[in-house]
Amino acid sequence: MALDDGGRMLWDMGYVKGGCQGDPPPGTNYDNTPGTYVTNYVIGLVAVIGIFQMFRRRPDLYKVLSVSFLLWTGLGYGLAGVAHQFILTEETVPLNIATYVLAVMGCLALNLLILDEVLPLSIVMGKIAAGVAILVGLGAAAVVAVTGNFGIAGIYQVVVLLCATIIWACMRKWDLALGALVCSVSLPIQALLAPVCGNGGYSDCWKDCPLPAPYFNHNALFHAVFAVGLLILALRMGIEKPSAVNEQEGFGLIETKWEEASQMILPEATPKKSSDWLCCG
Repeated sequence: MALDDGGRMLWDMGYVKGGCQGDPPPGTNYDNTPGTYVTNYVIGLVAVIGIFQMFRRRPDLYKVLSVSFLLWTGLGYGLAGVAHQFILTEETVPLNIATYVLAVMGCLALNLLILDEVLPLSIVMGKIAAGVAILVGLGAAAVVAVTGNFGIAGIYQVVVLLCATIIWACMRKWDLALGALVCSVSLPIQALLAPVCGNGGYSDCWKDCPLPAPYFNHNALFHAVFAVGLLILALRMGIEKPSAVNEQEGFGLIETKWEEASQMILPEATPKKSSDWLCCG
């Protein structure tokens, strides 16, 4: 078992420098490389920048949900950096589980934010949709917390980010859509490269990995791409026009259309004036 000076179980660099001859030393199959945890910290730093950017806005629902998205996301990925840098090999230790739960909670806040763009939370349908979204998000977080199934967290994040991409694109908020899209593609990149750039490639020194692993591997690339997308979102959210939905921009028009449709189905019973009966008055 290869231990660094702090007693942590790491990929055995002596084994790697020796050309990965034979099976890897037992207990060393864990990614604690600087490229991985430094890029985790970068995501946390981007989130902090975005939160400070939001201070310029007056308090409103958009600000609360944006700050929640940035706070929980940044905290989750930042703590993941701590886990990669300081925690033992076990992937299901409480801190590791907490990082994924926090990432899910961040995306839940983003889900509510984009939902408010489509069905304002001030109307009945918006409240119902928000309730469903909260149940789904909390359910995903609970499954991750209980089972340690981190794949659920990844799927939930990708679905929410893709929904945000589509909604913001339909509203022609291209910069927000781009940021969400960049964030969403970062997770599949990690999953696709994991077999050859992660633990699966350790035994053959990552010879099939297109990245300079282990120094910059699939996790580092995932974090770097996600950080770029999050930076776009963070900077754009800080200058987003306040109360866009109330001003009936984009999908905020649904509130008005809903009220108009209600009036057509249940018109107010108001007495007609005598002039209303004249066909050519």
